[in-house]
Amino acid sequence: MSCRNKNCRVDCVHCPWRQRRHQKLEGRAYIIWLEIHYLIACFVVISSIILGSVSLISDFVILLLLKHNVYWLIENLTK
Repeated sequence: MSCRNKNCRVDCVHCPWRQRRHQKLEGRAYIIWLEIHYLIACFVVISSIILGSVSLISDFVILLLLKHNVYWLIENLTK
């Protein structure tokens, strides 16, 4: 697939290379966002274990859901 613009540059809107690069950058930003939330969930679980919180089951469920979302996203972006 080639660009419709004869004088294609990196900032060309129609360039397929630029569109793929933009999608990859958006995906990486989303992965970083999920990883930050995953680290926050890890902190919540560890602090609730240390403090002896009653809601350990809900903390582990949140942690597993975030972990599943991160792996699913990485798997779909690397296809």
